[in-house]
Amino acid sequence: MKRTVYLLSILLVILIGTYLQYCYCCKSDVEQEEILINYENKSLATFSVEAGDFKVESDDNFDFDKSSYKIRKPVSASVKESIEQLRRYLVEDVNRVLKIRGYYAAFEENTSIFPNLGLARANAVKNYLRGEGINKKQLRVDDSQLTESLPDSVTIIKGATAFELDLEDENALLERIKSLRIFGEELQEEPIHLYFKTGEAHIHLSVKEREQIRKISEYLTQVDEAKLLIVGHTDNTGNREMNIKLSKERADFVKDYFIKNDFSTDAIETRGVGPDKPIATNNTEEGRAKNRRVTLVLK
Repeated sequence: MKRTVYLLSILLVILIGTYLQYCYCCKSDVEQEEILINYENKSLATFSVEAGDFKVESDDNFDFDKSSYKIRKPVSASVKESIEQLRRYLVEDVNRVLKIRGYYAAFEENTSIFPNLGLARANAVKNYLRGEGINKKQLRVDDSQLTESLPDSVTIIKGATAFELDLEDENALLERIKSLRIFGEELQEEPIHLYFKTGEAHIHLSVKEREQIRKISEYLTQVDEAKLLIVGHTDNTGNREMNIKLSKERADFVKDYFIKNDFSTDAIETRGVGPDKPIATNNTEEGRAKNRRVTLVLK
């Protein structure tokens, strides 16, 4: 009798546990679905571009996971078809530029190297469009923070980009290039120095550095044959040959970090110079710490 009661008790516990798990899982699925449906603002959730008599539109758009700048795959066939029509239009009208505006919500964490997720998302879309054959010099990026209130439980940001075709005359383009070249010269005089511990997953950047990186991205897009040179440095402790190798590895790590943030591989060069170009004395720990760095310059 006791054994029967014992077995029935175990069975009851299992049944209750199974029921509670079912209720919890189903509730979570419904809540997530409702969040996604309620967020689908048609002005953002559709890929739409128009200028004069030209118009392309898709019911889909580029979507992103919460706090991510990586485009969710796969991109729909209708968006790809719209992009192909847009590409042909831009080939015919070289004075047109496509402005890509990336959106982000206040509750999202910016894990990119850009000033905010909006710019990071716009940059990701820009590089996707380049891969689809659109001339990079006809692409511009911008950002905007969503003003509507969204629940923190949102897991997918649907349609986080908007598009606008605009005219840019030759004088405006020349002024843009001139401004970028001045920035490149300033970076030659005062390179960006990055400091991080070997093995860190992220590089911690200041507000100023993030803004400079945004300009670097624009420079690489707009200036002919532009390159980002990433140079690794060490202090003079230990073997010089090993320091050269270590400095190159650190430069390559930064290159990989930029590529993960949708920078083009062929626009980046790396070099390791070991202890050969110190910016401080190697006679103190503070000086040696300053010399262990990676610098960014434009070519």
